[in-house]
Amino acid sequence: MKNRFEKDLRDYNDKLVMLNACNETLRLVMAFEFKKIYKKDLKVIELGCGEGFSIKPLLENTDSNFDLLDASKEMIASNKKNLKKFSNRLNYICEDALDYLKKSNTYNVVLSSWTIHNFDKKDRLELFKEIYNKLSKNGYFILMDKVYPDSEKTAKSLLDLQLKRYKYLPNQVCKDITEHEIEDFSKDFRISQSNLIKTLKLIGFKDLTIVDRVERDIVLVAKK
Repeated sequence: MKNRFEKDLRDYNDKLVMLNACNETLRLVMAFEFKKIYKKDLKVIELGCGEGFSIKPLLENTDSNFDLLDASKEMIASNKKNLKKFSNRLNYICEDALDYLKKSNTYNVVLSSWTIHNFDKKDRLELFKEIYNKLSKNGYFILMDKVYPDSEKTAKSLLDLQLKRYKYLPNQVCKDITEHEIEDFSKDFRISQSNLIKTLKLIGFKDLTIVDRVERDIVLVAKK
């Protein structure tokens, strides 16, 4: 899959993360949800590990080891630097998520934070199916991502609210992230809440729960 998050967006990733209201709250929610199911020797992977912002709370709240995957070698290099003190608990994989899962062994838990919205609807469906296939029996999928409410009016107001925050960035970065967000909101990429739930249920996931929402972002927990 083509990497849609590169160049200046990658270089300003830390500021983009901090300008999103859900950042600290939902990442901590992910950590606490993972802690509920954590036990020794779970095999866990995070798809789209980025610079380490999302996995750090899980490292701090459990003793788990993690496979961390990202298609960007620059993001992985930054992740290694930011999480250096946890290096003995981390295994890095620089590869496309879908390509990797097609050949990987099974996992007890699959995590993803702000990554799956980058797949268009066709590739996203294939990725969800592959996540389900590579989960062990009773395995968990924990997702944090931009999942818009079904109401078009509400969804658009949440997009506009987020776009206003990017005005503090340099002009070109603001322009690029705005274009990225607008494409995310298009019919080819946008994830709506009811469609996400319907899709995951059709694939076979059960016990689907949206445990929290901050503006246009959610944490969802689903069980195989």
